[in-house]
Amino acid sequence: MWGLVFVISYVFAGSSAVVPNSDKIVQVQSLVTRYGLAWTLKNVVKNYGGFQPLGLVLVMMIGFGVTIENGLLQEGMKKLANVPDEYLVFSV
Repeated sequence: MWGLVFVISYVFAGSSAVVPNSDKIVQVQSLVTRYGLAWTLKNVVKNYGGFQPLGLVLVMMIGFGVTIENGLLQEGMKKLANVPDEYLVFSV
């Protein structure tokens, strides 16, 4: 994903757009330059930390991984679906 963003920023470098509901004009900066790479590395924590759902998603992924590793998810699906083991994949 980062690679795609870097390529798009390189292709559209120098383009500009008007911010909706204001007269402010923003210009696309290339992330492929030395300045762009430095900016990316300096602001990566702020960008991810400012994304509100990230904490919830990470906690849910950890919880899902734990349930898979200890077999709780498989057993729960067996009880919920009430099918033999060989048909469990198809019932989900």
